[in-house]
Amino acid sequence: MAPRAARRGAGVLVVLLVGGVLIVTLLIVAAARAPQVRAGACRAFRPLVAVDRFVPVCGGQSQAKLELGAAREATRRLAYREALGHSRAAAAAAPDLPAAHVARGELAEMLGEYDEALAAFQRAAAIAPSVDASRRIGAIADRLGQVDLAVQTLDAAQGPWGEHAAAGARSAAGAFVGCAPLYWANPFRLWQTCVNRSRNAYDFSFDASREVVPRWVFRIFVEAGRYDPALALARARGWVRADVDYCGRHALPIDEETSALLAMLTQPERADCAVGTAVSVADDGGARLARMMLLDRIAHSPEAETRERAQYYLRYRLPDHEVPRLAEALNATGWRLQHIHDAPEEALVVFQKAIEVDPRFSWPHHNIGRLYMAKADYEQARIWLERALAVNPDHWRALYNYGVTSANLKRWPDALTAYRKALAISPNDARLHANVGWTLIELGQHLEADRELQIAVRLDPSLQAERAYLNSRYGPDARSGPTPFSTR
Repeated sequence: MAPRAARRGAGVLVVLLVGGVLIVTLLIVAAARAPQVRAGACRAFRPLVAVDRFVPVCGGQSQAKLELGAAREATRRLAYREALGHSRAAAAAAPDLPAAHVARGELAEMLGEYDEALAAFQRAAAIAPSVDASRRIGAIADRLGQVDLAVQTLDAAQGPWGEHAAAGARSAAGAFVGCAPLYWANPFRLWQTCVNRSRNAYDFSFDASREVVPRWVFRIFVEAGRYDPALALARARGWVRADVDYCGRHALPIDEETSALLAMLTQPERADCAVGTAVSVADDGGARLARMMLLDRIAHSPEAETRERAQYYLRYRLPDHEVPRLAEALNATGWRLQHIHDAPEEALVVFQKAIEVDPRFSWPHHNIGRLYMAKADYEQARIWLERALAVNPDHWRALYNYGVTSANLKRWPDALTAYRKALAISPNDARLHANVGWTLIELGQHLEADRELQIAVRLDPSLQAERAYLNSRYGPDARSGPTPFSTR
């Protein structure tokens, strides 16, 4: 009897085990339309039963693909931190799947986790070397300030002929589409003008595409102060020519930034276009390179006016010291999270990381202030803008936004003080004059307010609210708009 009972008990256990596996399988398959649920089910049941042996969808690469699907779904919902968790699980489930490491690296990079991103991209490149893998590693190494690694990796990332040909073909097609309607009725002119224009567009875009990565390496060298290898690279690419005016029109397949940097290095007496380029670089988050360019013009420009402009931008639009590369990169990443990826909470985390790297860097303080302004949380915005001004009292945008924040809090004297400081820096800013005017009205100083609003309208005739207010007080002036008194 005992053996029979034992066999019966064993049979029951087998039935229960098989039934359990079937139930688990059904649960996982039932979640087929929800990748994050399916991936979670596989993870949940794995400690209880060797689910990957019985359910193929939970094994190795299949599980990784489930996690990657869940990561894409989380990304669609803007849950980037959750998506990073899924991509980590994918990389752990299938260590030899390049896509898992690439996904992990891209999400880590997006969230400012640069060390993790670099490790993930390097792992992907070790499994499946490619031009894209090299470019990803180069980009992260650049953000981390690892110049040698960035340059070494990008040297192998020039791109195949087909990539450059595709860029040329797109440009040629665009040129032909724009030209053909003008000459469609005249086949001779169509051929002579549009085909030649398309051919020229193809040639230029093909060459420009070939120079994208070399231009990137050139910038890395210059920003790091390695001028000799930068010039050696430029000569090897055929960019250094005595007959080229880099601040003027030329046919070299390089962009405005590279042209300005080459002008600084090879034609310092004719490189004043670097000031305007530096402002554009700074607006794109490149505080370090912009600072270097402005300092060069202050030291080497033969024009006093150019030197003054460079000093102005250096003092009021840039940090008051050289910012570490990592802090600069984190600040730019935070900006992208807030404005491109619509993830303000993640942006806040990254801005705070930038501050940890360089507490004297006013830009991330200011960006946190603007983040709270976007939420209409003006009390918190005021705190962070005060911190930005504490580390850099000449930060013009922080001054302006401190005035806006104080006005929203109805702290009119503070708003007026901030606006006037900002106006002393930028006296031809119409919006600032208008803000001073409206603030003076709140303080009961109507005569002075009218003068400020009049200046604002003179500087920018499109200011409708200010014009309407002055018209209501003084009536329209047919000659030049509302004029309570002269401002000349």
